[in-house]
Amino acid sequence: MFSDLKRVNEGVNMTIRYTPDVQHYGNVEYWEVPTDGKGVCHAYALAKLHQLLQRGWDIKDLRIALGQKNGEWHIVLIASFDGRDYVLDNNETRVVGTNDGGIKWNRIQAVGGSATWIAYNPL
Repeated sequence: MFSDLKRVNEGVNMTIRYTPDVQHYGNVEYWEVPTDGKGVCHAYALAKLHQLLQRGWDIKDLRIALGQKNGEWHIVLIASFDGRDYVLDNNETRVVGTNDGGIKWNRIQAVGGSATWIAYNPL
């Protein structure tokens, strides 16, 4: 399972070019799975979510999370298995635990692909 995370994280990070939503779509904020190789952090997270679901991962084990990294708001995908949460970050080639990526967590999507966001403070 960890090899899936590494492969997807690296693959998506290499195929998407960071492009602000306002430049790309003409909107300050626009969420969709990128199909043209451009996007911001949430586009990377959605692409990784989509690819892991295609590989057979359960939606209950994949959630989008929000936090601050280097003083800026940042969105990543969190994948859970074997009792741990792992971060798939467009700024990192490595897949790391939630306490190892330099992110000060704020919120995470509720389990199961919900539109509800809850406080997130990993152990």
